Amino acid sequence: MDRVKWVAGVLAMASMAPGAALAETRDDRRDEVVAEMSDELGTMLADPALPDRMAAMTLVLAKMLETMPVGEIEAAIEGREPTPEERAERLEVDGPAMADEMRTALADNQDTLRASARGLALAMPHLLAAIDEMRAAVEPTLDDD
Repeated sequence: MDRVKWVAGVLAMASMAPGAALAETRDDRRDEVVAEMSDELGTMLADPALPDRMAAMTLVLAKMLETMPVGEIEAAIEGREPTPEERAERLEVDGPAMADEMRTALADNQDTLRASARGLALAMPHLLAAIDEMRAAVEPTLDDD
């Protein structure tokens, strides 16, 4: 169950991070975009409705997780066909409890969330540069097939 909560939390927080804007940003504008991201995330985190909105999103994610065919996924990872029991296997998720935990966590950790958002905004150019370097190193090794 803790793994389910972690996945839902990561998905929810990832949906708040507008880092994709930096992927298409010229180097001479990155500082400006980082500042804008930081401001936008700060504004978003200051919204008193955020905990309730994120709790509602968590309920939707919980429903999605409950429909995930975990038995079939495990069989695929292991490189085999799933059994009939595995085809029917789904996660059991307490969506309302997850939503309450998300609402409480967001309400109780505003300062940490703001600091994390600022850290993400500041790190994003470096992360994108590292991804570009990895892509440049890997692309020559890929087949054109």
